[in-house]
Amino acid sequence: SDAYGFLTETIQVKAAIALDRITRNGMTIDLDRLGRLREDLDSGISKLVEEIHATGSDMWHLDTATNSIAVNDKTGLPRVNQKALRSHLMGIADRSGIEVPRTPKGCITLSTKTFWNQHRDLDTLVDLYCEYKERTKQRTFFDGLAHSCVHPRYHTIKRTGRTSCSKPNIQQLPARSPIRETVVASPGKSLFIIDYNCLELRTLAAECHRLYGHSRLREVLIEGRDPHSYTAAMFENISPDEFEQHPDKKQLR
Repeated sequence: SDAYGFLTETIQVKAAIALDRITRNGMTIDLDRLGRLREDLDSGISKLVEEIHATGSDMWHLDTATNSIAVNDKTGLPRVNQKALRSHLMGIADRSGIEVPRTPKGCITLSTKTFWNQHRDLDTLVDLYCEYKERTKQRTFFDGLAHSCVHPRYHTIKRTGRTSCSKPNIQQLPARSPIRETVVASPGKSLFIIDYNCLELRTLAAECHRLYGHSRLREVLIEGRDPHSYTAAMFENISPDEFEQHPDKKQLR
């Protein structure tokens, strides 16, 4: 409680009971569908590798014995020549007049999440590289779903107020990937998928009101206002109604 506070500890301990049942009972995986998806994904990755190779033949490390693209023994994926990749990306950035963030070691970033995804329209290679990173990331989830029943381990009492999950990380399956559809109800059971709007904030508001008898966040939610917009309006020192008319509302939120 000294590290995390009584509030988050109370909420998470209650949630841990339900999450422990998920770990013990397990979650059913449709292995047939999973296999078909993996074949489709691997086929798509192979096509991307060929297209990237055609764009820059030095983008991959080569196996000198076979003169073919070298493969990582652990992942089964082609080995990217990061030096050549950085050179190509830097050339594209220079021609486009954009500044690329640097890593602590002084190299330009290869992160698609924090930078290159926002610049996919600069060049075909950038778009192909971002697509390749997205598909190969999806592929890493297949190894953790290799059994008909998986038992994900949840870790609570995190400083963020959220949970983490591992072996496999079932709570972070890619949102846009059909891989989520491989998690199915076990025989004789039903699977409910429920997405609560602002669930964490509503829980916090209810718990604050229970403990202290007052919560401005609770009042904002009851009024039907968006809590993120309300908070952003406070920082901009304008009323919530004025914020709703702000031309940069989405960026400020």
